[in-house]
Amino acid sequence: MNSVASVFYYLRWIAPAFRRTPGPAITLRRGPQAVAYIAAAASLVLGVASGVALTVQT
Repeated sequence: MNSVASVFYYLRWIAPAFRRTPGPAITLRRGPQAVAYIAAAASLVLGVASGVALTVQT
């Protein structure tokens, strides 16, 4: 019963976010866009590298 109640509670907040019509696209300047791409790439590289490093040591 609590699970059903929680589904209705959370859907009340999440559903409107998906029902709205999309607004104008937001474009970033070159600097912040480059930082975002570099951070995403570094995150992926570090994630893969840590997995490789942990399997090599064991």
